[in-house]
Amino acid sequence: MLKLLTLGISLLILASVFVVLFERISEAIASVLVELVLQDAVKYSDAVGQISDDGSSYQLVDDIENVNLATIVGLFPMAVGTAIYRPFLWEANNVLQLVSALENLLIMIISIWVFIRVGLLRFVKNILNNKLIFILFVYSIIFAFAVGIASGNFGSLSRYRIPFMPIFFYLLGYLYFERKRKKKKEKIRTES
Repeated sequence: MLKLLTLGISLLILASVFVVLFERISEAIASVLVELVLQDAVKYSDAVGQISDDGSSYQLVDDIENVNLATIVGLFPMAVGTAIYRPFLWEANNVLQLVSALENLLIMIISIWVFIRVGLLRFVKNILNNKLIFILFVYSIIFAFAVGIASGNFGSLSRYRIPFMPIFFYLLGYLYFERKRKKKKEKIRTES
């Protein structure tokens, strides 16, 4: 009986050690793979920018050889902003880019207007309180990051962002109209 108990405890300890080691190894492999994929995306973006000499390229990283995970995480806000709002008016070199820049200016104005109307606290609350909105927000931000970091060309950027822009507009509309609905509800409550 004592041998059986010792064997059971030994197997439990061995299984626990195996699970912990497997988890640590898989985390290390995942972080290395993510870093390699992101480095390749940045290098691809740089290569696209070097090929394109008509002024339609952009570059988020100056020193392409020293890109690491920390650099890429630091580029997150710039990559998301690039995917959603660029090219800017002063970056337009032809008529098509000018149209795209005007479109992006309108998107930026709408985004700022909704953000000001909703406010930071309500913005975060509305996203965190609704699972679908949270998932859509995370999807659009991650997609925007991937597009912004990997594109390298404004023409490609305009096409690559098409899948997440309707979701982005839906989120803006939801946040604005949710605020409006809550204000109307409060007004009815105070009147009665």
